[in-house]
Amino acid sequence: MLKWLKRILGGPPAPEPQARPRTFAYSSVIPEALGIRPELEGDAHGLVRKLEEALQGPYLPQVRERVKFRHPEIGDAKYGWMEMEMKRFFLLAAVLRHVPMYSDDADLIWHEMLMFTREYQQFCDRFAGFYIHHQPNVRTDEGDAAASESQWEDRAAFELVYSALFWVAPENHRLLGLFYRRKMPPALLEEIESGDPDRIRAALRFRNSADPAVAAVQEGILGALQDKSRQARAYHEESRPYERSSFYGGTDPLWTMMAFGMATDLSPFDPVLEESEKQRETSGSSCSVYTDGTSNSSCNSSNDNNGHKDSSDGGSCSSSDDGGSGSSSCSSSSCSSSSCSSSSCGSSCGGGGN
Repeated sequence: MLKWLKRILGGPPAPEPQARPRTFAYSSVIPEALGIRPELEGDAHGLVRKLEEALQGPYLPQVRERVKFRHPEIGDAKYGWMEMEMKRFFLLAAVLRHVPMYSDDADLIWHEMLMFTREYQQFCDRFAGFYIHHQPNVRTDEGDAAASESQWEDRAAFELVYSALFWVAPENHRLLGLFYRRKMPPALLEEIESGDPDRIRAALRFRNSADPAVAAVQEGILGALQDKSRQARAYHEESRPYERSSFYGGTDPLWTMMAFGMATDLSPFDPVLEESEKQRETSGSSCSVYTDGTSNSSCNSSNDNNGHKDSSDGGSCSSSDDGGSGSSSCSSSSCSSSSCSSSSCGSSCGGGGN
């Protein structure tokens, strides 16, 4: 009777059901050997092994314990990807003179590694032969067009080398910010298409190193960039219609970045979103790395340990090592999300050698 009277007399509307928070599902399967691309496994094997040997012992487990104690919200699956991202950064620091650190999460591990001053010094000596400095950066004025362009050039060079050396998974997009958000700077593309190894080395700031393991990785990256640029240019010369679905769908991200940089009538794109939309069109199913904390997503094998929510926002920073003098700059990645990935944009730091 009371319910009937309420319906007759009216009452406040029923509250809207609250949506459950979405969480990013980090896969529990971490790529072996840092996820080096198959065609570069032989070139990078020596440097990867050198890195792992330099990190053997109780050092990393102690760092992990400290990070997990300070940040209990970080699940085991996510931490595994954070640690791999940190190792990828150190690998790049041995190859390049300028390596931005775009991941706040990996930077948490780096900060804790530095707390063990003796162990960190020993690690740097064993692996790189020089001290990999951790230098905070000062955010540049957003109205400074020259600084903004410089930051994008840094990001573009980073994405090129990173994509040439490693496979880029949704987890990496999450930790580093989405890749391929803007076209490659024409000047950088021109240097790569020149085919001149010295010009490419200078444009990407390859480190001068006498270490054969470093030289092998550098040669592998050079070869990959030259091959993909030739393939992308040949594609354009065939004068195919620029249909987005066929132009981007299912292609190698490194090739896509090259081809997109050469295109003249296409707008910036989200390759992860493009691929997921194509999958939905062909299969009728959705693809998302967000879960409600109780079920696995369709893109990854598990959520972040216990379904912890994962989010961050802000800018990212870097520091450089250029001929013995360090300098810092701050860059930001595009903050956006897609059905298979979400960017991680946060304030961070970077490193360089002496």
